[in-house]
This record gives sequence, C-alpha cells and structure tokens, in this order.
Amino acid sequence: MPRILADSLAEHRTLVRTRILDAFGAELHENGYAALTLAHVANRAGIARNTIYNYAADKNDLMLEFVERSVEEYMERARGEMAVLDSASERMRYLIRSQIEGFLAEPGAGSASGMLEGGSLPPAVFESLMKRLSAIHRMIAEVVEQGTRSGEFHRVTDVPATVEMIGSVIGSQRMPVGEGTRSVEEAVTHVSAFVMAALMA
Repeated sequence: MPRILADSLAEHRTLVRTRILDAFGAELHENGYAALTLAHVANRAGIARNTIYNYAADKNDLMLEFVERSVEEYMERARGEMAVLDSASERMRYLIRSQIEGFLAEPGAGSASGMLEGGSLPPAVFESLMKRLSAIHRMIAEVVEQGTRSGEFHRVTDVPATVEMIGSVIGSQRMPVGEGTRSVEEAVTHVSAFVMAALMA
C-alpha cells in the first residue's frame, strides 16, 4: 500500500501532482523536452516510476498540465498587478514586460530543447498547447478593447488579428532573450515601441 503523504487521499494526490509538475519543470530546464522521460520526472519527484502513470499517460500530457498551471499562475498574478494600473497603455506595457521577463524563467527557452522551439510535437498536442496559451491572448484582447473604448488606442476593427500580431512580436523575443543575445530591457524597449506605435490613436 503506497504511503499517504497528507490527511486525505485527495490532498495526497494534490501534493504528489504538485511535486510531479515541479519535477517536470526542473527536468525540462536541465535536460530539454526531447530528452525528458517520465522515469526521470518520477525519480526527481521522489515517487515510484509506475506511480507517475496514475497522473499522466505520457510526457505530452504532463507538459500540457505544466503549461496550464504556469498560465493560470501568470494570469492570476497579472490580473492582480494590472488592477492598480490606470490606463490601457500601462496595462499593455505590463503585459509586454511580464511576458518577456518570463522568457528567462521558461524552461528550455533560448534553445532547441524548449517546448516551443523543440519542434516535434504531434499536431493534436500542439493544438492543445496553443489552446492553453490562448488565455494570455484573451488578456491582450481585453486591454486592446479597453484602450479602444477609452480613446487611448485607435479603433481596432479586427481585434483577433491584432492580438495575434502583438503575440507574435512578443514571442519573437523568446529565443534572443532566452539565449542571452538580447537583454530583457532591450527587448521590452523595442517591442513596446513597436506595439504602442501601432495602437496609439
């Protein structure tokens, strides 16, 4: 009978799942996605190899859950910090900076070992990954719409297309910031200038 690590089975599963996701992130950072195995994750999490299959069918499942947790944590933090900002312009600059700063902490960013640069995800898995990341695009869309209503931004006739372009400009800094060929400050300055010039009324 496996040892229960908490007062209830539900709490135990939550604790073990957190340890698995933390271990996944550490393995991804050190060894890259291609080399990552569930056995390595289980060993780092301090659980039996077979136990991890109670939580994930394969490393793609684990990656999607890891990304979902990361996005939820980012969204909660971002909404709290943006709530005290007075304008859509300030909120847009916050979103640009916070995402670019996140590239430094993103496991595998700046190399072919990263999840997004590693390249060989099955189409269905990649689609699921993009759905999880789309929550951040929705937040950008909200700020674009706020700026349009307040008159700070010019009237945007196609918000989804605009958001996609903003996301692409921010994402273009993942590799240079991750690999250290461009500083966070340089990336933030260039991206902010580009995006705000496109949006400002």
